[in-house]
Amino acid sequence: MNSSEYMDFEIEVLEVANVVTLSTGKQKIRYLVKISLLDSSESYTDYVDKFTSTMWNNVWYRCTNPVFTPKQDKEFKKEMQKRAAALPVKEVLLLDRPGLFHYRGYDVFVFGDKPLGYLPDNISVEISEELSKNYHMKPMCFTDETKMKYLHRVFSAAGRESGLIFYTSLLGPLKQVFYDAGYPLNVVTNLYGESSSQKSLFAKCYYLFFNKDRPSNNCMSTFKTVKKKEIKEKIQMCSGMNYLIDDMHFMNTGKKSEIEKECNTLDTIERESELYPMGANVVITSEERGSIQISIQDRQIQIHIGKTHDNKWITWLVQNSWILPNIVMQFMEQVMKNYSKVIGVIKKRMTNLYLAKGSVNRGDEHREILLIVQDLFCELYVPERFRKSFRDRKDITGILNETTAVQQQHMNSLSLYSYEDDPCFWIRNLLGSGILNVVEKPRDLRNGELDVCYYYGKAYIKREALQFGLQRWFNDTKDRTKITVEALRAANIIDVSSDSNQINYTKKIPGDQRRCYVIDTKELDSYIALAKGNLEYFKES
Repeated sequence: MNSSEYMDFEIEVLEVANVVTLSTGKQKIRYLVKISLLDSSESYTDYVDKFTSTMWNNVWYRCTNPVFTPKQDKEFKKEMQKRAAALPVKEVLLLDRPGLFHYRGYDVFVFGDKPLGYLPDNISVEISEELSKNYHMKPMCFTDETKMKYLHRVFSAAGRESGLIFYTSLLGPLKQVFYDAGYPLNVVTNLYGESSSQKSLFAKCYYLFFNKDRPSNNCMSTFKTVKKKEIKEKIQMCSGMNYLIDDMHFMNTGKKSEIEKECNTLDTIERESELYPMGANVVITSEERGSIQISIQDRQIQIHIGKTHDNKWITWLVQNSWILPNIVMQFMEQVMKNYSKVIGVIKKRMTNLYLAKGSVNRGDEHREILLIVQDLFCELYVPERFRKSFRDRKDITGILNETTAVQQQHMNSLSLYSYEDDPCFWIRNLLGSGILNVVEKPRDLRNGELDVCYYYGKAYIKREALQFGLQRWFNDTKDRTKITVEALRAANIIDVSSDSNQINYTKKIPGDQRRCYVIDTKELDSYIALAKGNLEYFKES
């Protein structure tokens, strides 16, 4: 389209691209055009989405704005579309957020603003402005000797727990890998220690890979300011990374109302993390484990931070903040190059765990997960000639066994004081009390009546029957339904359904459209027996 009575410039279509946003899969056609002024040697290039005069103000504002008649506008569009159709369509992948993605059979992990994994040459990669701004990565190259020097410092700064802290930091990038292997990481890391133990500093150094000192860091909140409605968004937004919730110290207040409120917030955090297995790995810092609910502690990997640290290496970690992110990035690069092998290792190890132990608690799962992470890191990142000596000196098996044993002992000791107040015991007492009327089939449950149905190892009970039955058992008017159902869910005793990414604690009654709670009586009996066994063990001790 050359000069005419209504244009003082010429337009060329240089490129046609189909731009695919990686996180959403949305596509749009984009054109790269060149505008040359007819009365000078000046030319400009820019991207446009459509061939319309109203959409092109950002391109031809340098030229005389054309005044198109409807007919001329139609001819202009037709001509430009004809030129664009003669060009091959280039495929462009737009990276707009971090995390693991599967695109047309290719596995791509976006670490910061760097894509890791294989993509064919005919797919171009572009980084969104927001991704580059919030998660910019500064790549570095290490020799084998430099790697080992840096690893020694990373595994020394926090004392004996350094390796354990480092491997839990890898749970952020690896969370989606475990999900692909069929084993979602339903775990929250809790760094606890006395005031001035520098746990917050360690958390920022080890778990925050980008913008550690930025006040508006997308991957960090303080426990006092975090809002429940933001938790879901943060966990999703920081996929492939760690989401740090700092400074949880409410256990020292001694006020029951505050403790219950903050326990509720912490429980929400842990459940949202479980609900979004493709999201961020959640890390919290606290002054002590405290006498919080066993169901909350059961979902945590608790790491104690003492006051004995190598201050020299702490200073080094702070001053060289790009070292650890580069170690993580280079490790994840090897994970993506060996993706099928890594998935196979995770599946085999976790399957063997269940086959060997039969009954596996969450502590067993957490221990095996960290040992898998350690083995993958040594195999894929540590140079082969240094591997044996590194494993001998930096193996976390000993400290991991000690940590999990102390955590389990602490949870067992809590059951000494709280098991009689455990809502799971309330349910067992209610079911055996004779308060509820037993009906033959779930569809026989009556609205507003105290009915229960035992059907194929499950107890079916409607909400009002649970609420009023507990009120009659306790001889008061307090509604304990919510806390009871949440406790049953935490102990995997109640069946749940998922609808639009939301957990629903009720299920449809077979042959009916109404909903009710479905309680696994076998699991309930096992839970009661285990809790009472722990009590007898501590009495004997």
